[in-house]
Amino acid sequence: MEFSCKEFKVGKCEGEKIVDGETLPLVLQPREANKSDLESLLLGLNKNKQWFEEMIIKNSAVLLRGFDVNKAEDFNDIVETFGWEDIRYVGPAPRTHIYKMVWTANEGPLSEFIYCHHELEIIVFFLKYLCSIMMMCN
Repeated sequence: MEFSCKEFKVGKCEGEKIVDGETLPLVLQPREANKSDLESLLLGLNKNKQWFEEMIIKNSAVLLRGFDVNKAEDFNDIVETFGWEDIRYVGPAPRTHIYKMVWTANEGPLSEFIYCHHELEIIVFFLKYLCSIMMMCN
């Protein structure tokens, strides 16, 4: 599967690795500087939904960098573009609902150690779906 998508170009990030010949994470940036707005990103994802999901599977992670995604509502629009089912978190970590499908990751005190874990280990029924977790860092 080769990289071919006219809406995105491949970028780089600190700490990326090559695993079995694939870059982890695959960094995607706007092809043109004037296409970094949210509307261009959503159009690009809509036009290339299957390709994007193939890139997630192929590279295990995709990092969208350089787009104007500034608030939870913007991030939710990206998540909803894929039509993935909204599966609620069930577990001990304190999380806050922000907007529609957007939640905080963990609001536990910094003094508490977070043990090695898998985000979906307690949601057995989820395995029949494409296992995708989307995170926004700001």
